[in-house]
Amino acid sequence: MAPDEPDQTTPSAEPAPEPTPSPEVEATPEQKTAVSSEPVEVPAEPVAEPPPAEGGQQAPA
Repeated sequence: MAPDEPDQTTPSAEPAPEPTPSPEVEATPEQKTAVSSEPVEVPAEPVAEPPPAEGGQQAPA
């Protein structure tokens, strides 16, 4: 009887707050990363290529 009360309160309070912040926090960073990665990766690749090439040539030159 004694462990029944705390047992029900522990699992009831844990699963309640866990599933709420879990999907919300995971979905937020995932969507932002996916949207930021796509537009950032495309322009970052061609833009990052010329700068490193120039800097590398200027250093040895």
